[in-house]
Amino acid sequence: MSIYKAKVTVKKKPTVADPEGKTISEALARLGHTEIISVRSGKVFHLEIEADSEETAREKLNRVAEDILSNPVIENFELEIAGDR
Repeated sequence: MSIYKAKVTVKKKPTVADPEGKTISEALARLGHTEIISVRSGKVFHLEIEADSEETAREKLNRVAEDILSNPVIENFELEIAGDR
C-alpha cells in the first residue's frame, strides 16, 4: 500500500449564482480594487489516502468528492493527486 496526497477543488457551476463571490467582488470595488472584474468562491480540500495504486486512489477520491465534498447539482470538482510519498 502507498499513501497519496490529493487536492480536491470544488467550484460552483458557471450557471449557478455565487452570492459570496458577488459580495467579495463588491467589497473589492469599494476598496478601490477596480481591476478585479469578477470573483467566484470555492472550496479546497487536502486529503491523504492509502491505496494499492494511483488509479485505485483516484477512483475512491472521485467517489468521495461526488458523494460528500461536492453537490453535483450545483458544483463541479477537480481532483489532483501527487504521487506516492
